[in-house]
Amino acid sequence: MRILTKKRYQFGHGDTKVITTGNYAIEDVPDWVEKDPLFKLAKEDGDIEVLEAKIQSSSVKVEAEAEDKYKEVKTDVKAKKSKEE
Repeated sequence: MRILTKKRYQFGHGDTKVITTGNYAIEDVPDWVEKDPLFKLAKEDGDIEVLEAKIQSSSVKVEAEAEDKYKEVKTDVKAKKSKEE
């Protein structure tokens, strides 16, 4: 699961604990973290945001926009070269 953390949190304990970075960092954490009561409270408070689905859909959109922009720039360069000749 991919999350955005605004503050540092520790989920779990012992060998299975996970400590988040905070400072608006995007991190990958195990799915079991979602069951931790502290995670639920932090999510309700807005200090943690689950990004897993948002990143996947937005990355597809960003890739498509980048490809369109590349084609547009490539066409502009070809047009300028033909005008110069």
